[in-house]
Amino acid sequence: MKNFGPSPDVRTYTIMMHFYCTNHPGQQKVDIKEAYKILKEMWEKHISPSAATYSVWVHGLCRVGCPDVSLKFIRKLRYENQLLNSYCYNAIIIHRFFAEGEVNKAISVFEEMSNSGITPDICSYGILVDGFCKFEGIDREGHVSQCYNTLIDGFIKESYFKKASLFYRGMLKLEITPNITTYTILIGMLCDWRKVKIANRLRKVKKAYKLFRKMIREGMNPDSICYTSMIIGLCGIEDVNKAFALFREMQKGELLPTVVTYTCLIDTFCKLDQMDDSRKLLKMMRTSIRTWTETSKSGIVMDSTDPRCIHAGAITTGAAKSNRSVLNNLITLYSKSNLPCNAARVFQSIPSPNVVSWTSLISAFSNSPLSFHHFISMLRHPSRILPNSHTLTSLLKTCASLPALTFGVQLHSVAVKLGFSSELFTGSALVNMYFKTGLSSNAKKMFDEMSVRDEVCFSSVIVGFGQNSKPIDALSCFVDMRRSGMSSTIVSVSGALRAASDMAMLEQCRIIHGHAMVTGLNLNVIVGSGLIDGYGKCGLVGNARGVFDELEMEINIVGWNAMMAGHAQQGEHGNVIKLFTLMEERGMVPDEYSFLATLTAFYNAGLVEEAEIWFRRMMEEYNLEPCLEHYTCLVGALGKAGRLEEAERIALTMPFKPDAALWRLLLSKCVYHLNMDIAWRMSDRLLEINPMDDSAYVILANAYASAGRWDEVREVWKRMKDKKVRKEGGKSWIETLGEVHVFLAGDRRHEMTDEIYAKLEELMEGIEKLGYVPVWTEMLHEVEEKEKKKALWYHSEKLALAFGLLNGTAPPGKALRIVKNLRICRDCHVAFKYISRLVEREIIVRDVNRYHMFLNGSCNCGDQW
Repeated sequence: MKNFGPSPDVRTYTIMMHFYCTNHPGQQKVDIKEAYKILKEMWEKHISPSAATYSVWVHGLCRVGCPDVSLKFIRKLRYENQLLNSYCYNAIIIHRFFAEGEVNKAISVFEEMSNSGITPDICSYGILVDGFCKFEGIDREGHVSQCYNTLIDGFIKESYFKKASLFYRGMLKLEITPNITTYTILIGMLCDWRKVKIANRLRKVKKAYKLFRKMIREGMNPDSICYTSMIIGLCGIEDVNKAFALFREMQKGELLPTVVTYTCLIDTFCKLDQMDDSRKLLKMMRTSIRTWTETSKSGIVMDSTDPRCIHAGAITTGAAKSNRSVLNNLITLYSKSNLPCNAARVFQSIPSPNVVSWTSLISAFSNSPLSFHHFISMLRHPSRILPNSHTLTSLLKTCASLPALTFGVQLHSVAVKLGFSSELFTGSALVNMYFKTGLSSNAKKMFDEMSVRDEVCFSSVIVGFGQNSKPIDALSCFVDMRRSGMSSTIVSVSGALRAASDMAMLEQCRIIHGHAMVTGLNLNVIVGSGLIDGYGKCGLVGNARGVFDELEMEINIVGWNAMMAGHAQQGEHGNVIKLFTLMEERGMVPDEYSFLATLTAFYNAGLVEEAEIWFRRMMEEYNLEPCLEHYTCLVGALGKAGRLEEAERIALTMPFKPDAALWRLLLSKCVYHLNMDIAWRMSDRLLEINPMDDSAYVILANAYASAGRWDEVREVWKRMKDKKVRKEGGKSWIETLGEVHVFLAGDRRHEMTDEIYAKLEELMEGIEKLGYVPVWTEMLHEVEEKEKKKALWYHSEKLALAFGLLNGTAPPGKALRIVKNLRICRDCHVAFKYISRLVEREIIVRDVNRYHMFLNGSCNCGDQW
């Protein structure tokens, strides 16, 4: 590149530095000297390193055991006013804890980070907590309490309530005394009626009240926020006596009750028909709270925890009669609290609703056809109010979520007439609506017509193409986004990764990974999870694990599940169980996808008893209800073990209606075990769901052909012909040198056709000498042996393999990766085992069922797929 191409820029240098500063499994280790040469060359050429460059360098120093050097380097950078982030400091803290055990020094680094204006992230606090758990005998109380409080509060804000409770119990186990902040956070979580199901409300509030009394017994004085949270919780279960007793405690403790405190109690007294008490409180409230300006009215409405309490306050002060802004904000708050009926009642009290009022009402009923009803009512209103761009955007989101294509098309016409269709927000909503309703061509046309497009709009298109099974278009849009000069976002990079992984385009995944490293997005949890998923789908579990290990302290449950799924696809059940155990040790709570990865691993490994045990554990120990996918894994494992009757019984008695994928899976297992009676029933059930499903006919015909029952084969084909069902053609593709090559069965359109077919003949001669015998059982017609051989040998996956083995088309010695749109046939499977032995090269095939990894004459699937 230096000699013949463009000059390297900061991104190029950062990628090279990351290569030398990272351990590569089975390859090279960190080469800090080469990394420093790159950094020195940047300085000599006056190329300013970015924050990402410095982060990579600091991590490299720490990996070779030089945290002191990296700390001095960071201090020098800070003195020079260079841009730094928490990622640099986290590396030093991690290596202080896990490499040298110098906890006190790590604490000083943590404090230095905070004092220098860099906000510690959740990873920083997580590292400290893990370190405090590992090392004892240090003064840790204040720091670790702050860490736990931050983590608990973060989990609550992200609605991970189980994790928050788990971390609180962890504090108690480690004999770390919770402080007033800890109790306030937990009581607020347990008493927030919006986040607690009605069935669990009584139990949660009782638990909160015990915590409240416990903190008082321990000598802590609850503040006004803590008291108010507890009063809201008690009012939610209508225990007004305890709530009022706490109110009196507040007054004795010279704490000033807020508007929320008063209105919550007044509302509860009214519900219980205790009108005298409510009037007394109202009088007391007016005496203690004398001023409530118009600005504070609107602001309090937006910041309140319980909109019903603020609604009561607005009524008592008269704001609910005179201030339309307050009422509009109340409608918005009710909609955010998932109380659309309350929002509608507030709307009815507005004497002259404007477009903001109508839009707030329509937004309150988002994801419901009632939003369309209110929109039509607005158009028919005597004041003849027209929608604005926010109104149309809200309605289009509803059309996308329902979905409601017809109404969405009509809204598109309205947007065009009013001149909103070319605006950014309305245009983006139209693009999203068309993608969600399956009209990707309309979405692309709308996108092309937009005069202004931002990163969010591009990201929406990339994700939309991916969700509509158009990965090539998604990648093309990602390239266009970069060419237009826009910065990549988390959504655009993760969307592009999904598109590349769906096509098993390894080189594209690597390119996107490099781009993410340069922009610093590879440190993001969402992008990291996408990289883990992408490499896993390309069959490179080692690369996926490398990304996972880099982000292990920050990765969320999605990333853990993606890593387990990658191992599961390879049938590596041992690694899946290790990750599952480690995940629980790190405080993660397994979810449905965690168990789906576990069951998939057992299914692919053929371990039916373990699959049954974990299926029961999911329900009995973790209180998780299995989904259809979990039952499919269990049925597949039983079928694989030959327990076909039991598998059929579970499929018929499970609490879900079996889908085509389940019956197709069970049909293939019946064929493998040559149980034609059950196979015929499975075929009928599959065709009941989808009469045009060609796989039911093909699999069944293959089974009869295997047994030489040609009369039944002809009957199956006759049924298929009578129903006018067409067999889907086989298609395979292979990526070499960054370019994707697609092949059909018997394809002769490729520019290297002669070389490909010559290579096929060479391979055939070679494997026949090794003992290969063609598998005729899946040939569906009684034809001459020569014709059979030709039909078998020119399958699309064999053509793709022959192309990949030609000199110059793929890097020598590297694994060849082929993707097929159908199930790989038995003859190709046998042939590929022999070819992997002949050419001494790994061959990876991803078909619709699983990954097949051929090496030295064997496949990881155990000849069942």
